[in-house]
Amino acid sequence: MWSWLSSDYFMQRELKRKKNITAILDSHENAFFFDEQKKNVYVSFKNYNEVLKINYADRQVSNAYGKTGDKDTSCPLFSHQHSCKISKKGFLYLFNNNMCNPGTTPSALVLEETAGGALKVIWEYAHPYEGDFTRQRLLEGASGGNVIELPGDDMFVSMCNPYSNVFIVSHNKEILWDAQLEKFNVLEKKWDKLLSYRYSIILNRKELEHLVWGENIE
Repeated sequence: MWSWLSSDYFMQRELKRKKNITAILDSHENAFFFDEQKKNVYVSFKNYNEVLKINYADRQVSNAYGKTGDKDTSCPLFSHQHSCKISKKGFLYLFNNNMCNPGTTPSALVLEETAGGALKVIWEYAHPYEGDFTRQRLLEGASGGNVIELPGDDMFVSMCNPYSNVFIVSHNKEILWDAQLEKFNVLEKKWDKLLSYRYSIILNRKELEHLVWGENIE
């Protein structure tokens, strides 16, 4: 019904850019979202630290949010992001792995497009971890993470490696539910933290039945 080739877009774009651009061989597309109301498709490319906005009707890229690997060394608005979606109020939101700032905890971001086409952060929440995860984040790449808007504007957040929390946070940044995933270490007879990559939430039995059986069960 609809298709769009990222290779065509990036090849044409890079031909027009300066020769000193740092080559990125793997763009790593990791999320997309179709805004049915405004007829736009949003596609996330982790290694470009970028989210593209594509017009559904003509398949043309109308905006590119984020950095694209050139010699500008400033930290982008988000980096190595996961999960991009449009909220009920029309804002773009995503999970920011924030790998350009490895000493900072990854966060859930809600962003608004300004009149000039740029993005600005209007809401952000980072789980208040204790300790320094910088070295572990760099070794493991701090991959994964997920954020899902719930009814009532609360956010379900699944942390990335090397963290293990899944939690629900309100729009006022109040933690409503928080769980740390664990697995039992048989050899040492103790519970260890279970590193999380990406988790989602099932809100009701109808969703569960659809995912498990593929049809409603009477």
